[in-house]
Amino acid sequence: MVRIVDSITVPAPVEQVYQFMDASIRMIELTPGMQKSGDLGGGAKGKESKVEYTYEVTGMPIRGTVEITETEQNRKVTYTLSGPTPGTFTWTFTPEDNGTKVELEAEYGSQMPMPDSMLSFFTKAYNENNIKVMLERLRDQFKT
Repeated sequence: MVRIVDSITVPAPVEQVYQFMDASIRMIELTPGMQKSGDLGGGAKGKESKVEYTYEVTGMPIRGTVEITETEQNRKVTYTLSGPTPGTFTWTFTPEDNGTKVELEAEYGSQMPMPDSMLSFFTKAYNENNIKVMLERLRDQFKT
């Protein structure tokens, strides 16, 4: 597994940020190149807890599912991706004077046979910028 961690301050109260992120569709909306391709189930309050996605990597479509696997009210949402590029994305929310500090910890794996050093190199090179873009897109949801 490859681990990438980054954070950003979002100009909104922690409750609003948590509520926005507490639906699997948010992972798809915030991830560059990812598109929703189907619904697999709903959760409490009608939110989508598991959805299918298609993700473009160097022009090749990768299909999988994203599901909320853990939540802590106003503190944390964890999404789990399954498919050829499994991963876990844990978003944590901490109140600050000027909004909410959001930390994103992403752990990526691969079902393709590849040495760990090679997986680490390609995964970090490709995804470090994506993590920054995801955090910026979240922040931009709350800009006035």
